Amino acid sequence: MNSIKNNKLKITKSDSKVLSKNQKLFNKYTEQIESLEKKIEQSYTKNEAILQFFSERMTPLLKKELEIETKIAFIIDELSEKYTFSKKQLYQIGDVICGLLQNMLTQETSPADDVIGLFNKWNDTSYEEIQEQEMSEVSEIFSNMTGMDIDMKGFKTPEDFARFAFELQEKMQKEEEQRKEQREQKRKEKKKTPKQIQAEMAKEIEEKQKLKTLRSIYISLAKILHPDTETDEIAKLQKEELMKKVTTAYNEKDITTLLKLEIEWITLDAKNIESLADEKLKVYNDMLKEQVKELEIKLQLQNQNPRYSILQGLINISEKSAKREIEIHQKELQESITELEISANLLENGNLSKKEIINSIRQFKQDNEAAEFEQFLLSMMKH
Repeated sequence: MNSIKNNKLKITKSDSKVLSKNQKLFNKYTEQIESLEKKIEQSYTKNEAILQFFSERMTPLLKKELEIETKIAFIIDELSEKYTFSKKQLYQIGDVICGLLQNMLTQETSPADDVIGLFNKWNDTSYEEIQEQEMSEVSEIFSNMTGMDIDMKGFKTPEDFARFAFELQEKMQKEEEQRKEQREQKRKEKKKTPKQIQAEMAKEIEEKQKLKTLRSIYISLAKILHPDTETDEIAKLQKEELMKKVTTAYNEKDITTLLKLEIEWITLDAKNIESLADEKLKVYNDMLKEQVKELEIKLQLQNQNPRYSILQGLINISEKSAKREIEIHQKELQESITELEISANLLENGNLSKKEIINSIRQFKQDNEAAEFEQFLLSMMKH
């Protein structure tokens, strides 16, 4: 007799008989699904833990840094009106102001009007024109990659489009898998022998049987678990929760969950499970194989989720290493904020001379260029 241990969907033999081909495949696919689901859950848990740690340690500091940089930009703007500067000096002032505002404009979904106004005052190209250009470039890249033209008016920022592109990429990968199967099917259909035609007809019957099996499991479980059939209030609540799971699994064509629930209820009614018919197993296997493919795609795309874009390369290393890196960046950022606060105070209340102001602006320019070069090196190392 066959039995399924611990509701893990593993078929074993209680006698000396060996498992059939379909029984082995059933075990293989259910083990793969269990492993993939575990990896996806572990990856998600790790990524969320790193994101939470980053949000707690870095987000308040990053926000504070943006506020101080913006404050300094407005102070410098006021100083530019107080003193008379040469054309070259004004160019440097404008360069520094725009550099200080760049992070605020890039990271804030809806920057304040006065920030946009100050940026537009000192930059040759307006913030609105830059946004339009960036969206146009993103659209062109996307169009070249996919052959699809997208109306970018529906997206406020490149980040909005990135989220859309991620979801579309996931969908397109699934569609590509389907196209591969269709091409393979067409290749086989070029010269059909009577045997191949017969096999094709059998395949169609299997597909219909697959949907029928999925629905039959759902109906049988719905009958057993329907809350209205229960008089005991506690049992009724339990059935309501289980029925929600059954309905969700059916709508998502999650054969694994339906099978587990089906077997769980069978084992409650009988000490042993009768051998599953080979024909029924084959239908199960086809459905399980499809689920394996979907889970593999989901795992591949896990780290590409725009939700984790702020973490950059941190999610590609262990949680412990990522947290250690965040702590290092936290310390560096705190030191940088302290220096910015000192600079802001000096510019605002230090009664600096024109020469001292120019020297401060030059220092800001050098620091900004050094930061940009560091970001460039980091991006090159990732590639």
